[in-house]
Amino acid sequence: MHIYDITIQATLRPELLERTLSSHVKHLFGPCIEKARLIMNIDLVGCDSSVMDEKLNQIYHIIDKYPFHDFKINECREPNFAHAWFWCMEQLESDLFFNLEEDWEMTMDLDFKKMIDMMNKHPRLAHLRLSSFISTNVTCKNWNKFLGWNGEFFEVKSEDKCVIGWCGHPSLNKTVFMNECLPLMDRNANPEKQIKGRRFKHPMNDILDYWRFGSFHPQNAKKAVIDIGRAWMTKNGYIKKGNKAFFTEWERVKN
Repeated sequence: MHIYDITIQATLRPELLERTLSSHVKHLFGPCIEKARLIMNIDLVGCDSSVMDEKLNQIYHIIDKYPFHDFKINECREPNFAHAWFWCMEQLESDLFFNLEEDWEMTMDLDFKKMIDMMNKHPRLAHLRLSSFISTNVTCKNWNKFLGWNGEFFEVKSEDKCVIGWCGHPSLNKTVFMNECLPLMDRNANPEKQIKGRRFKHPMNDILDYWRFGSFHPQNAKKAVIDIGRAWMTKNGYIKKGNKAFFTEWERVKN
């Protein structure tokens, strides 16, 4: 297996990072973690300033437990999710990268080598995500839309690429696709909301029309990943500042 990148956008929430990394290594990466080059941005937010150093040390301790091929880490004292995401994307060196925010726990076994083989088999396949939705024999729900089973994976319909083609859920991606998108994007805005199309004569349309997008998920299966960040936010008094759909910054609402 060739070297691949893992991009992680993290905050000072080591308890979530531990669950996310350990579950993905257990259920997906396995020994392939040794071929992973970790690219992580740590926004220094998510705890009181009095324990910031302690939380940061815990994060490095978690990282040290895994035999990454290499790693590059950035600590940011001006937290901004968009800046964190773009920093990660601009460090990519491998043909494939797995995008993984710190608050997704994996709940079922999937074959990572098969996932990579599928990406290599289909030159125009840009993105295979893990599903936070259940599937039937023929469809996999994604928000208010459905992906159809094509014999190998659940694929986003052509007419839905502009809406749900790419998303920030845990996913394996082709770097060449992302490099096409980045020059068209605003580095101060939520990235997921920008990799969309059908705006009048917008160049993103041509990119999305060319590439294919899907979910690497078994038929008739439960959710493969669950969002563990929402419960943490409620418990610790954080919210996504402004319009949640266009989130870039955190806001504390209680001490």
